[in-house]
Amino acid sequence: MYGRESKRFMSRKFWASLSGLVLVLSGCSLGAASSEMETITEQTQSASVPAADSAGEGPRQLRGMGTVPDLGDPVPVAQAPAPQLPVTVKDADNKDVTITDTSRIVTLDLSGSISRTVIGLGLENTIVGRSASDTASGLAGVPVVTREGHAVNSEAILAQSPSLVMTDGSLRGSEGELATLRASGITVLKVKHAHSFDGAPDRVREVATALGVPGVGETLAVQTAQSIRDAKEQIAQWTPADPMSGIFLNIRAQAGVFSILGSSSGVTDLIEALGMKDMAAANGITQAVPASQEALLAADPEVIFVMVKGLESFGGLEALLAQPGLAETTAGKHQRIIQIPDNQSLSFGPQAGEMLLETAKVVYGK
Repeated sequence: MYGRESKRFMSRKFWASLSGLVLVLSGCSLGAASSEMETITEQTQSASVPAADSAGEGPRQLRGMGTVPDLGDPVPVAQAPAPQLPVTVKDADNKDVTITDTSRIVTLDLSGSISRTVIGLGLENTIVGRSASDTASGLAGVPVVTREGHAVNSEAILAQSPSLVMTDGSLRGSEGELATLRASGITVLKVKHAHSFDGAPDRVREVATALGVPGVGETLAVQTAQSIRDAKEQIAQWTPADPMSGIFLNIRAQAGVFSILGSSSGVTDLIEALGMKDMAAANGITQAVPASQEALLAADPEVIFVMVKGLESFGGLEALLAQPGLAETTAGKHQRIIQIPDNQSLSFGPQAGEMLLETAKVVYGK
């Protein structure tokens, strides 16, 4: 749906007149009705979609920044299921770990997908500690046990008296801090790091098995797989014959991070699932590389994806477009920047299918 079909689109003329306001609000998303303006902040549950160019319809005619809506908390497939314990599982390092108590769980991962899986299994009330990435509203009262954003803090974790710590090793300083926890007698389980939509259902099964609820986990895994299939089928109907191209920028101003994410991060799976061409992969980028002027112009994406808080930390859209080379890319010329909530973009958890579909709606103006 384009400008004349939805209240979420602005006409090109309207966008131009409001551009100054967009830059002031930087972290906000703006949309407009065909006859009135509607301001959409990043807290909204509605997507902000780039406006359609008057020259025609289709994703290449869309202009302006878009925002993928927050999905909200996962809907549990069961209510407080009773775990069958003890259980012995293989961790990500192929070591046996025996779990005897899941009544007090600390979840630690960069994407927040472990906690969302626990919530989806109906075990939200067992979470007593979380990382800064675990932003589900139901966990608002649960202590954050990471420091400096995404670094493991063993002292804060021990203060919660956990019976189990679950992580995928994606947080800074994990190994040393986890060793301290193990030495203190805490059971620590390192699960595999999910990097793809295909791996999302198995990650659900892995977490559920470790928590002693494999049957509930199978239900959630099947639901996750189906939602991903449904999203991909819908996206296939929106994808143009000549796929659009994109890259994903990792922005963390406080840490001095401004990079193009490579295929090893999972961005290729996301971009290709959107029916697009990942220009990082096309240029042989596997690990993150600095988003230099040369790198941006070589990639020349039609769409640039960022995380909401990352863009906020950078100063918003105006600051991003001021980076050398970015405004000269096709995406920069059309200001086709799409921001995705940090805890959803590369989580590959139980809401992966929903995230994929909502992102595609913004990409294709639906």
